[in-house]
Amino acid sequence: MSEFVYIADSSALITLISPKRALAKPRDLTKLAKGGRIKIADPVAREIRRRDDKLKGWIDRHLKECELKATNENTVDLGRISRDHVYYLGDKPGAADPVVVCLAKYYEDKEWVVLSDDAGVQAACLIENIRYVTSAAFCRLESL
Repeated sequence: MSEFVYIADSSALITLISPKRALAKPRDLTKLAKGGRIKIADPVAREIRRRDDKLKGWIDRHLKECELKATNENTVDLGRISRDHVYYLGDKPGAADPVVVCLAKYYEDKEWVVLSDDAGVQAACLIENIRYVTSAAFCRLESL
């Protein structure tokens, strides 16, 4: 089992928890969240809260344990990342994907890993030299 800290985007959380495709049990993610090993950027939480399902309920119950606030300090590269990777991340104002990549870049000294099933996020991470894993690889790494 690894000791990575993961910055999750909505695509991976949907794959991991949503009833139709769940790869992991919510209690496994809860354990990682309580241990400080899963971080969810506030724009990702906002994206998920627009839905009404099991994942929204999980976020509502556990966000305090795993929320990662996007601040002026930790998103200083947001404009550059949004511009440089508009082809991969899109240009929707307030989108969560550029924030996830930006936060991972900011915390790269800590070697945090992006958890994403979104090909655009993965491409931006590859170009920015940021580690990322898919939800399937995450399950293998964490023995879920």
